[in-house]
Amino acid sequence: MSDETAKHELVANRVVERLSGFIQGIGMTGQDARQIVNRFVAGDPSAPEYDIAAKARLDADCVGLAMSDDADLVLEAVAMLGAAGVAVAPIGNELDRWQVRDLTFLDAGLWRLALRRGLVGNGESR
Repeated sequence: MSDETAKHELVANRVVERLSGFIQGIGMTGQDARQIVNRFVAGDPSAPEYDIAAKARLDADCVGLAMSDDADLVLEAVAMLGAAGVAVAPIGNELDRWQVRDLTFLDAGLWRLALRRGLVGNGESR
C-alpha cells in the first residue's frame, strides 16, 4: 500500500468514525457510508477532515432519504411538528428545504427533528 493510499484510508476511517452516530441514525449501512466518504476523500485528498465529513453527511442525508419512500414520512413530520406548535415552512424554488425558526433543513433533517422530539418513529406517528 502506498503512503498516499494509507493516508486516504486513515482519513476515511476517522471521518466514518466521526459520522457513525449520524450514519446509524439514518439507517445507512457502514459500507454505503464508507463509499460516500471514500468518494470525497479521493475527490479532494488535501481537504480538511471536517469539510469531507460535512460533504459526506450532506450526500448521505440525501441518499438516506432517497433509499426509502420517505416523502409521506416528511409530510407526516411537517404535520406532527405543526401540531406540536412548531412552525415549518417550505423554502427554495424546488421546495426542497424547510424553514424552522432560523434553521434550514433538508427533508431527512426535518424528519429527524420530528423523531428526536418523539413525534414520529419507525414510519409511524405517535
